[in-house]
Amino acid sequence: MCDLKTISYRGGIVRFTIPQSWKEEYEPEGGATFYEDAPDSGTLRLSVLSCHSKGAKTCQQMVSGLIADGGYETLQEGLAIKSHVDSAEEKGHWLEVHYWEVAVPVSPDRLRMAIFSFTILAAHADETDARHDIELLDRSIRGAEYSRSQGLPSACDELFQEELKKRGLVFSITPEWHYKIAIQGTDYTVNLENIRRNYERDDDAGIIIRFVDNVLRMPEPTPPTWMEVQPYLRFSLEPSNYVSGFDDVLFDRISDELYKVYVYARADGSWISWVYESCMKAWGVDRGEVVRQADSNMRDLVLQAKCEFQEIDGVKLGMLAMQETTFKASLILSSAFRDLVAGVIGWPVYVVVPCRDFAFVISATDRDFLGRLGRVVVDQYRKSGHPITKDVLEVSDDGIKAIGTYPDDHEKA
Repeated sequence: MCDLKTISYRGGIVRFTIPQSWKEEYEPEGGATFYEDAPDSGTLRLSVLSCHSKGAKTCQQMVSGLIADGGYETLQEGLAIKSHVDSAEEKGHWLEVHYWEVAVPVSPDRLRMAIFSFTILAAHADETDARHDIELLDRSIRGAEYSRSQGLPSACDELFQEELKKRGLVFSITPEWHYKIAIQGTDYTVNLENIRRNYERDDDAGIIIRFVDNVLRMPEPTPPTWMEVQPYLRFSLEPSNYVSGFDDVLFDRISDELYKVYVYARADGSWISWVYESCMKAWGVDRGEVVRQADSNMRDLVLQAKCEFQEIDGVKLGMLAMQETTFKASLILSSAFRDLVAGVIGWPVYVVVPCRDFAFVISATDRDFLGRLGRVVVDQYRKSGHPITKDVLEVSDDGIKAIGTYPDDHEKA
């Protein structure tokens, strides 16, 4: 199974996954191309079109019409999809072209069409790699996230741009819908995807203001010294599939999918940086010293946290309350975690940590209750700017292990 990466097309108008190794190319006027940089490999193209009934039909009626008369089938959450295969000839070569046309209702009376096409040489279409790519893309497109907003910029982008203008910052927007912002004579590229997700999830304009504050702090005058960084060393539970990888990063492997990454936070909690081997050299310390200090600091965070619960049908559903919510999910990695939850929930426990600032805890004796958590876990995982895992984790004296995962389909979760 190949590693995947998430594509957020045009700031999140479509979010889907493709193989990690595929190249990405974006056209300034719209449209994108994705492909493996190898001979005779297939090419995926994406374009987005919009149509407006001007009040003649609602967006739902437009989708229903495509299902009734246009050969479309229903998809998740009110969407519709039509898939078909065509043949074409180009420069003497026969091609096989797979199409997926996704109809997205945009309230009140608009329809957005996300059109995917995957082109492969017909002579290679039945090869194992090609069939694997087609099956992967079919799953990805059918399970993708499609924005219902009327277009870009989103409400989040509009607030972000207004805040930049208030502060006199000059910026431009790239074809990938990233921001280039000039700060103190240097251009910084900012990807707003995580902030968009958190804004949509929480509907909190303060997220954007705080993020701009953080952007303005990006130029660090000097790296922190060991004395300065010691109180702010932490560890963070992270997914293992970061595009940048973990070369030179100080981390421990929890499982193939989850890593315990050593980090340090700014004193005001506004920024988190990973600890690299180069950091330790600059500080004049070894790995053991960083690990001991981070463990000690995280134990302090556990001592400051509270395990609260809500009783549902005789089951205690535990929730973690703390000030530094960025590290809420990471508390399960601390040796003091048992002390936090055992007296309230029991021990061992099952936990779900779909994102950094979210955690549910139940007793391992209440396994049957896990099915009732699936919908919220998948929803938090999808909407958070910092998703971690949809797995159910067992935390015991033997460590942490995944005992299962929630499917993407909310209804099955």
